[in-house]
Amino acid sequence: MARHVTVFMCAAKVGSFSLAAETLSVTQPSVSLSVKFLEDKLGFDLFERSTRPLRLTPEGSAVMELLQRYRMEFSELLQRIRSDNFIRPILRIGLIESIADFAAASLVKSLKPLCGQLRLKVATSETLMAQISNRGLDAAIISSELYSGEYFDPEPIFSSPLVLMLPIDSPIEVIDSWATLLRAGIPFIHHSKITADGIAIQRFTDRFSLNFPYMLEADNNRAIFQMISAGLGWSFFQPWSLFESGQLTTVKILKAPVAMPSRKVQLVCPHLSDRTIRETIKKSLSSLVVQKSETRLSPLAPWLCREIKIY
Repeated sequence: MARHVTVFMCAAKVGSFSLAAETLSVTQPSVSLSVKFLEDKLGFDLFERSTRPLRLTPEGSAVMELLQRYRMEFSELLQRIRSDNFIRPILRIGLIESIADFAAASLVKSLKPLCGQLRLKVATSETLMAQISNRGLDAAIISSELYSGEYFDPEPIFSSPLVLMLPIDSPIEVIDSWATLLRAGIPFIHHSKITADGIAIQRFTDRFSLNFPYMLEADNNRAIFQMISAGLGWSFFQPWSLFESGQLTTVKILKAPVAMPSRKVQLVCPHLSDRTIRETIKKSLSSLVVQKSETRLSPLAPWLCREIKIY
């Protein structure tokens, strides 16, 4: 650890990774790795890498001042920063699109007091998990059952079953069998198989040997909602995708004739040691889901709120 601190202090003094490498008789990649190691441990950037000469971030300057003033060991420095909240960390958090649509602003508002800087990434669960694996993100809110085990250790936040969404002018009020939909002649709108919803729906239809012929397919929930609103067909839908989908007066939500699979929304943050931030993310999102369910879904489908599970 002392070697990494020495490298950091030298780079800060000379304003260049290459000069620091020359001064310390090491390679430049070695300097970069030492600085990255400290940044990962601290949870924030030490240098502004876009400037020449190299310049310390405000957090990096504070760390440098502490090291120079007290000549403390890095472990002591880390403990002091964490216990006194001397420097608030940079938090890099990823969200799947359907969660970002309704929760990004509320999450930022809840996390802002705990972070020096907040960086949001919106992408698929697979992309977010790839960035978690290579430490490009500190935390991610995903909806996928593919990532489990001791390393990722996902923490569940809430889950909800797929529902059926039809145009408001559809004559169907109750679906007692899949044949009801087929007889009505309403086109099926397919979720693309590259999406988590598409994968879940395909597994479900394969399991029950269901075949819904389709002409329309999309990989975006908002686009599918708009097509259903326009009377172009029906589809399966995740309830939380309706929280910011526009006016729900143009669609109807009905129960399926069988129990539908649920998708679980989870927090994955194997590198995030700050328990307060972890709990804030989960509490903020679960509270928002309850609020949105009551205001958006309850008037349209009261039964659905009872099927959304908060962990």
